[in-house]
This record gives sequence, C-alpha cells and structure tokens, in this order.
Amino acid sequence: SFRKLYGWIDQPIKKGTKLSFAITANYVVTRFRGSKSIIITTNSIFGGRNIYFGPIFYVVGYFCLIAGTFFAVKHIFRPRKLADPAYLHFKTD
Repeated sequence: SFRKLYGWIDQPIKKGTKLSFAITANYVVTRFRGSKSIIITTNSIFGGRNIYFGPIFYVVGYFCLIAGTFFAVKHIFRPRKLADPAYLHFKTD
C-alpha cells in the first residue's frame, strides 16, 4: 500500500459537490500487479489530521536543545580524555 501526495485543495468543499479530475497514466503498474486510485481525504503531510503533532514536535525539540546545551557545557568544563583506560570497566569473576 503506497500513497503519494499529488496535490491538495486549499479551500473548503461543500458536501455533495461533484469533483472531476484529469488523469494521465504515465507509469505502467500492471507489471507488478499494482493499481491506481484517487483518495480524497483530510490528511496532512504527517498523515491524519492531528492537533497534537505541533506541540509534541516543540516539546521534543526543546528537550533536545536543552540536552545538547547541557552536554556541551559539561564537555567544556569537564572534558573527557579520548581513549582513557580509566573509563573501561571489565567484569571480573
């Protein structure tokens, strides 16, 4: 099941409105038993219409920004020596 966004309608459509589309079959899909169809939906670029995506992206972005700043400051004040054997711990039985 593959979907490709071809276009969008950026104005409201009243219920019962008849829509017509001009379709050009540029690619053959019968070789791999495929089919073509038109789906008219209210999807956004992220999938379905979901009001939580925007705030979740902001929260994750701010978290990554704060974590990156924390680790950068930590590295500036207490840098770790590259390949220091003091950080290696082996299990001894």
